[in-house]
Amino acid sequence: MARPVEWFQRLPRIQALLAQSDAPALLNRTSIQQLFGVERRNAQYLLRRFGAVRLGNALVIEREQLASQLDGLASADDFERRLRRHEQVRTVLAEARATWQLARISLPEPSAEGLSQLPRTIQLEPGRLSIQFSGAVDLLGQLLELSKAIGEDFDRFEGMLNQDPLPS
Repeated sequence: MARPVEWFQRLPRIQALLAQSDAPALLNRTSIQQLFGVERRNAQYLLRRFGAVRLGNALVIEREQLASQLDGLASADDFERRLRRHEQVRTVLAEARATWQLARISLPEPSAEGLSQLPRTIQLEPGRLSIQFSGAVDLLGQLLELSKAIGEDFDRFEGMLNQDPLPS
């Protein structure tokens, strides 16, 4: 079939459009292009694949014949499997894009050896955290610095959080 990933996932929408009472009884290449969202060559292939007949110089297919064949495709186990597979691929690609974008960010190596050596742009007090930054990458760098400092001196960090922030 012609690139099923491009139109296969839209099969329920295509079926709904074919079921409308104002849909033409005969579909030609142009209507297949619009219906399936494919290019001219793929529309020609789909017409032949679904059993179109020649009418003059054009291939045409009856709406009911196409709808019946699409119903058969949609009811097949293959349809559900392909849709699930397509969603899995989408998920993997989205995760890869996110990882790739994070890998492009160059952050300085954190230098804080503990909470007492945090830069002045990071203020950590009982019940309050304040970070001054000049952009997204700077903020990420500051957060990395803070997380390293917390990791180096977690007991002190936990003690700071457990203090009562309100004066007695």
